Amino acid sequence: EMDNYFDWGKEQIKDSMNEESFRKILSYVTSKINCGHTVTRASKAFMKYRDTSMFNRIFPLSLKIWAGASDTATVAANLIRKDSLLTRGVVVKSIDNRPISTIIDTLCQYISSDGYNLTHKYQTLSDRGGFGAAFTSIFGQKENYFIDYLGGDGAERSASIPSYNPKNDSSNRATITRFSKIPKTERKKQIINATRNLRIDSTTKSAFMDLSSFSRGLKLKDFFKSSFKDLKKKKIKN
Repeated sequence: EMDNYFDWGKEQIKDSMNEESFRKILSYVTSKINCGHTVTRASKAFMKYRDTSMFNRIFPLSLKIWAGASDTATVAANLIRKDSLLTRGVVVKSIDNRPISTIIDTLCQYISSDGYNLTHKYQTLSDRGGFGAAFTSIFGQKENYFIDYLGGDGAERSASIPSYNPKNDSSNRATITRFSKIPKTERKKQIINATRNLRIDSTTKSAFMDLSSFSRGLKLKDFFKSSFKDLKKKKIKN
């Protein structure tokens, strides 16, 4: 079965292609191994380009995909802050005349997961920006997107929403400018603290540990060690 997928992948390569197009083929093939730890990642050069480029347009909606109900997707966030229609909680039925169930099924074909587990795939699409990144990677970027959605009265409505351009977002530019002026060591410290941190409520003797990534470079071993040492010292029970 895997031989057939590899043969299919070879057939897709008719000529030279850019990295994103090539990775699209590799992602589809490797996802068929059904191993969540076998994935195709972008090169360091591509990641650097993506992180520093402020001219790429972004699909503006973050969607929450409901596990076990692949035809249900609700708006979790909208980068177009002035939009009063596609707000948090709105149910999206289709995008550019493609039913949301068809879109989700297609995107899941490119996401690796253990066995035939779908929960991880739905969560990947539900992560902030996850759906938009997958959608534009597979279906391409556009200036505007046509959305069918359910209004507050349950009636189906339609709206056109523009892609989000960070270059035109004054508040976003101001944030980036302020962040770029911070020394590199301090920026790295802020990123680490935003990814993992420990909050202690001495009144209720409770602690809350936030951890959004297991990536290297976060010094997690030291973080765990110092965190539990601090909890023990302060006699935190919860």
